[in-house]
Amino acid sequence: MPDVNTVPSQQPTTTIATKNPINWKNIGIGIAVGLVVVAVALGAFYLYLSNQTKFANTTTNTATKSATTASEAKEPGQIAYVKDSNIWISDAAGKAKQITENTSEGGAKINFDHPTWSPNNAYLSFFKHYSYTNTAQDRSELQVFHNNKINTFPEDFHALTSNFYINTWVTNQDLVYVNQGAAQNVNKSDWYFPFQYTLTNVTGSSPASEGLPFNLKKDEQCGGGGAPEWQSLLSVDNGAGYGSGLRSTLIYLAGQKDLLISRGCDQTYVQIVTTAANSQKNFDPSYSGNGSEEHIPKTYQELVLSPDKKTLAGNLNGNIILVDLSGNLLKTLTSSNEAYSPVFSPDGKKIYYTDGVSIGKKAEPVLMVVNVDGSGKKTIYNPSITGAIANISSSPAGDKIIFTLITQTAPPKQACPNCEIVTEAREDIYIVNSDGSNPHLFASDARQPDWSSK
Repeated sequence: MPDVNTVPSQQPTTTIATKNPINWKNIGIGIAVGLVVVAVALGAFYLYLSNQTKFANTTTNTATKSATTASEAKEPGQIAYVKDSNIWISDAAGKAKQITENTSEGGAKINFDHPTWSPNNAYLSFFKHYSYTNTAQDRSELQVFHNNKINTFPEDFHALTSNFYINTWVTNQDLVYVNQGAAQNVNKSDWYFPFQYTLTNVTGSSPASEGLPFNLKKDEQCGGGGAPEWQSLLSVDNGAGYGSGLRSTLIYLAGQKDLLISRGCDQTYVQIVTTAANSQKNFDPSYSGNGSEEHIPKTYQELVLSPDKKTLAGNLNGNIILVDLSGNLLKTLTSSNEAYSPVFSPDGKKIYYTDGVSIGKKAEPVLMVVNVDGSGKKTIYNPSITGAIANISSSPAGDKIIFTLITQTAPPKQACPNCEIVTEAREDIYIVNSDGSNPHLFASDARQPDWSSK
């Protein structure tokens, strides 16, 4: 047998790995660090999203506010008003400037009020009042602002009541004003006051024409006190007397050269003064009284001329009416018996007014609108306050309305049954869109706004 070379077989070498013990402490630290990193990342992401949302909201609010301000800044016309007893002029966005200074002069306290724009927005008339310790010396001046200059008319106004601190524009440069002379005692019983109304040109030339002096018998029932503060402020803002709140009437009918003027301490009725015949009579042919009634008589009050100068709107027994230039009643537009102070829209198709106030009973004013044909009556703004709305004025385009909101801020108090009623009230100017949207504060502690027509 062949020899067999036998090689010893080699057994494979087996390597045995030795396991290290698990370090749970390090693993825990790693997990904790990982969780912290994740938490920080999530927190940063949340803050990023929050800032983005906040930025978006801020951008939206700013854009909305900017758009509103820009829209109002583009609104035509200027707004004149009273603040701190001075006259201010502003655009609709509230960019305002003060044009008077109510410093003391010659021992008199000075204040300004009742700004009124001319039809073309070139002139602004207002009154400057001098108040002395001796009230018998009190007087007022009619002033006109034009081209950043104030011109004063030489005539002084010495008036028993504030209802004769009034004037009205006839044309772009002509206006009518009324001043009062010293009281005259006739037959030791009846007192008369001579008045002069003047149609004058504001350019500084001599008066274009002058109305004849006319006597007005001393009005009966002229007593002050007893009215809550909101009602007294309403009377002042409306150029009224001792507290009725009824707006003064002063309208010059240029074609007839006649003057419609309020009579009675509380503007309780209207007379027409005819220059040509030097006569005067009650404008309402159905009213034969003289304003001495215990209560407000049922006759025309608060008359205002339409833009086309063909019709009058007014107040009759707490309802808004239309009257022709001869005093004939054309239409009654409301029936609440609590409406007052009508104002025509710029196009003459609508009438804005306040409803919901029964003088001496309650005071829950609501701004309303009605078409001149009696249709479309609706509420524009309900402030839900106790007080009054005054000085309603429309923007040139008729899309916005400005007014004084008089708010009673404290309930009435009376020390005794016959004592004067004491209340507290404040005045602010508001603007609202004519459709009732976006009511907002225009000027705080301000009053008597007048929006120019251009």
